[in-house]
Amino acid sequence: MKVLLCKTFTKMFKVIPVTVVWLISGAFGLLFAYIYNNLSESILTYARFSNNIMNIYSLMAFMIIVGIMIWIICSNSSTGLFAQEIHEGTIRLLLSKEITRMHLVAGKISGMILGSVVYLITSFSVFILVFCLFSGVEKDILLLIIKATLVFIVYGMVVIFIIGGLGTFLSTIFKKKVPAVLIMVALAGLIFGIIPIVRVILTQLGYYNQFNLYIFDLNYHFGLIFNNFLGSIGDLSLSQSTNAIFTIFTNLYISEAVDIDVALANVCYYDINTSLNGLLVTFSYIIGAAVLYGVSFKTMLKKDI
Repeated sequence: MKVLLCKTFTKMFKVIPVTVVWLISGAFGLLFAYIYNNLSESILTYARFSNNIMNIYSLMAFMIIVGIMIWIICSNSSTGLFAQEIHEGTIRLLLSKEITRMHLVAGKISGMILGSVVYLITSFSVFILVFCLFSGVEKDILLLIIKATLVFIVYGMVVIFIIGGLGTFLSTIFKKKVPAVLIMVALAGLIFGIIPIVRVILTQLGYYNQFNLYIFDLNYHFGLIFNNFLGSIGDLSLSQSTNAIFTIFTNLYISEAVDIDVALANVCYYDINTSLNGLLVTFSYIIGAAVLYGVSFKTMLKKDI
């Protein structure tokens, strides 16, 4: 099992994916530094300045680092755990040695999860390193960012567990890796790209709330999971403009006109969206992923190879 874990782990770290992840992380770290430098030139109180920085960092972590990069890395690895081995016939060679199917499955899944976590930590490390090099960040703000990073890494581990469960399951039912990868990549684009746009349109038309579409809104679901971890950072005291951005990309807030004067002034106030319970959604996804891992184990134990 230990050998399979190590082989699965090391197989994930090829030159091209590692380079791409570092470049993307560095690019967004540079963008974050640019935003930081511009905001530092504005006349803002420390509280407002730190909140703006943390809000921007939170969106980058949710949408880009964990939402797109780590999702694709974990998807690519998990969907190839068994489908690729079966297709190439190498799994027969593995099982011909002194190893049980249980150890084979457990070793490969553990290696995939561990490798994805290393990618997660590395991505945030490169991001912060580039940010520090080009921003001249103050000590107090840097401490806030490091604290938030630790929280985002824990959130990322939860996401990796969920993605890994689905990817592993797909790897046991497809004969080749390609269709499983395409499904996972399409799902990432759907959750973090298409759904937010469609939701805005459906909300304006009045259909989103009318038909309770938040029940099927995967972007909102992951936003709720993310929000559970945001609370441990502290009160971000989101501004109205930032609430609007969070509403578009996470649906964590809903706009409300508190009185007629506000409505006539065409100004919106935002309140937390409590359509679904965040903890319930989080545990549901974790339990669902655990079930998929269990089904994958059972499938591979009975699979005719």
